[in-house]
Amino acid sequence: SSGINAESQSVASKFKETETRLSSLTSELGGIVREKDSVKSELCRQQDTLETLTAEVNGLNEKKQQRKDKLKQLQEDCETLDRNIREKRSASVGHTTKKNELEKETRELESKQKMFSEQVEDISRELKSLDAQKQNEMNSITELKSKSNYKYKQVACSM
Repeated sequence: SSGINAESQSVASKFKETETRLSSLTSELGGIVREKDSVKSELCRQQDTLETLTAEVNGLNEKKQQRKDKLKQLQEDCETLDRNIREKRSASVGHTTKKNELEKETRELESKQKMFSEQVEDISRELKSLDAQKQNEMNSITELKSKSNYKYKQVACSM
């Protein structure tokens, strides 16, 4: 009877140890699942951020192209104004009465040319700023991709 009792206590003890170990493993598994869900959520958030930044970069590229087109148009306008100024100046030679009118027109054209030149400079500065913004966005995307790959490798290695 005492041998059976001792064996019964040994089995009960081992059963209790197994129950405790199972409870511990279940708790660890819950922690791993929560961590996996957290990492998955973070990856989704980073993907959203990456998509947003990509859209912003595309918008900046489009804006940059518009500025380049505007700059080209302004440069062509400046060339046309230069030609007009030269034509007006050469046409004014020998025509005293018309000369004053042409000189006035020339001054107006020169004023417009100066305004266009200032616009060209403004757009050039904007293009440089857009290039810098684009580079910052590209750096952010690269950093997010790097972080995203690191998180993915961490999750994959811990499974």
